Amino acid sequence: MIYELSNLKVKTLLIVGDRDNTVIGNVWAPTDRKPLLGHYKMLRKQVAVSVLGCTLIEFADLGHAPLIQDPAAFHDKLLGWLG
Repeated sequence: MIYELSNLKVKTLLIVGDRDNTVIGNVWAPTDRKPLLGHYKMLRKQVAVSVLGCTLIEFADLGHAPLIQDPAAFHDKLLGWLG
């Protein structure tokens, strides 16, 4: 559904841990497609430029859940963006 994200017309915040490689449903993906999944270092930048008004916040050394892994930093960034 990445191709539909450009339809967003609201202010958008994209928060990504730079070690995130989570792929929901990857157990059902064909074996030959699995190496193509979870490349968020590339995808997050594509999404950020495709969504008008998107702000990308990246967390170094964190995975899929920055809000759990470093709640103080997460809340600092979130509240700063909400401003």
